[in-house]
Amino acid sequence: MLKLENITLGYGKRTVLSGINLEVAPGELLG
Repeated sequence: MLKLENITLGYGKRTVLSGINLEVAPGELLG
């Protein structure tokens, strides 16, 4: 989890909170 946050910062936090967001995150990163 710590590595994920180090690599993706806020994006990593969302994936840790909810693995489902992993698929939604890419769209959020764009805007």
